[in-house]
Amino acid sequence: MQYLIIKSEIRALINALAKELLISEDEVIKIAVTEYAQKYRSTKDILSYAGILNNDEADEMLYNINNSRIDK
Repeated sequence: MQYLIIKSEIRALINALAKELLISEDEVIKIAVTEYAQKYRSTKDILSYAGILNNDEADEMLYNINNSRIDK
């Protein structure tokens, strides 16, 4: 595997997270990449529905989602 060139700001962030979480820098990177991949998959699944609804249907769905969040 090739080595990654990481900017100093990112390196400092990884180091700070590793110290705060009491884990290795490698583990911080592994967790970050895993979380990003899961988020990307979720976003990709949601975006697969893009274009199915017309504007009125999409607005109604958004309105219902917002109202159900407020009611809870």
